[in-house]
Amino acid sequence: MAPNPPSPPRVNRLSVYLAQIQDYWFHGPQRQCARDAGVSESTFSRILRGTTNPRYSDICKIVALLERKLGRKIDPREIYEP
Repeated sequence: MAPNPPSPPRVNRLSVYLAQIQDYWFHGPQRQCARDAGVSESTFSRILRGTTNPRYSDICKIVALLERKLGRKIDPREIYEP
């Protein structure tokens, strides 16, 4: 029997935050952002699409990158909340 797919997240604003960073507008933004954050491209893609229940450590890595790029503190729950 196949496992149940994860339920969609209540909050997933990763794409909204990503759109605010010009460095990731072109040339494979997922690949570059994932590399800069220190997570795999497939993990980043699944988080972006909301098809996974990501590890908290991966969300924290992505949030740390967004904080550096945007120059402000961000609560991880603003980005992704299952």
